[in-house]
Amino acid sequence: MKRAELIIGKAYYTNESANWRDKAYAKQSYAETGKIINRRKVIVIETQLKTEYQRKYQSREVLIQNSQGEQKWVALNHIRCTWVEAVKILSDDQRRNYGYDDRSNKYARHLARKVQREQYNPAYKAMVNTLNELIGDGIYGWDKMENGFSLEQLKTINEALLLLKTQKPTLTAVAS
Repeated sequence: MKRAELIIGKAYYTNESANWRDKAYAKQSYAETGKIINRRKVIVIETQLKTEYQRKYQSREVLIQNSQGEQKWVALNHIRCTWVEAVKILSDDQRRNYGYDDRSNKYARHLARKVQREQYNPAYKAMVNTLNELIGDGIYGWDKMENGFSLEQLKTINEALLLLKTQKPTLTAVAS
C-alpha cells in the first residue's frame, strides 16, 4: 500500500509473502477467519517520517502496533489491505475453493435454518416454559443448554416433563 492511502488508527492486514492469499489459512466463516488470522492484524500508529534518521533509513516503512500491542516499523509493501477486506477476501477464496456457494450447499443450509426455525426453536421454548412451570422462574432462553440438545432429545425431555407436570407430587415435611 502507499503511505498516503494509510489512515492512522485503522486496522490493516500484513503478510510478508507476495502470494499472501494462498499462504493464509482461512475458514468459510468470516468470524472464524478473523480469529485465525488475528495475529496478522496491525493498527497504523504513524505514517509521517519526522526525523532525519527516519527519512534516510525508514523511508519505505510505517510505524504500526501489532496484535500483541508492540509498536514496530513494518515495510509498506507488507501491508496488503484493510483488515475487513482481508477477512472477506480470504473467506471468499475458501468458500470458492470448497463449494460453499454450490446450489446443493445453499439448499442444505436453507433446510437447516428452516428446521431450526420451525421445529427446534418451538420445541426448546416449550421445554423452557415447562421447566419454568415445574420449578419456577430461573431458566431462560439464552442459557447454555440451548445448543447442547438435538431435536429428538428436546422432544423426549419435553414429553417427560409434561408427564411429570400432570403427576406433580406434593412434598410434605416430616418432623423428627
